[in-house]
Amino acid sequence: MRTNVRVLVVDDDEAVISFVAEMLADSGFQVTATSDPDKAILHASVEPFDVALVDMRLPGTSGARLVRALRSVRPGLPCVVMTGFALPDEVQEAIRAGACATLAKPFEDLAEVVQVLREAA
Repeated sequence: MRTNVRVLVVDDDEAVISFVAEMLADSGFQVTATSDPDKAILHASVEPFDVALVDMRLPGTSGARLVRALRSVRPGLPCVVMTGFALPDEVQEAIRAGACATLAKPFEDLAEVVQVLREAA
């Protein structure tokens, strides 16, 4: 199993960011987290992330748009989208934008989150 996976976490909910960042760090991930989509793009342009975990609904943009932007500055970056209430069309848009997997929030199985991110990386 690969260790030290570098993950970028983007969510507009600070409580989700804290929970996910702590859970991933405890599982051996190197985590950078932000609630700001523009900062996420900046981070991705200068840091060699192995995978990004992106919320579907973000202030001023969508998860699909952010996936597209992240992959434009870091081609090939695997992106996993997470959502608590996305419509099927939104999920399909994210997949078309380059997302490789989706996760439902709230996370019921933390081991699944870790596995999905490790496989994507």
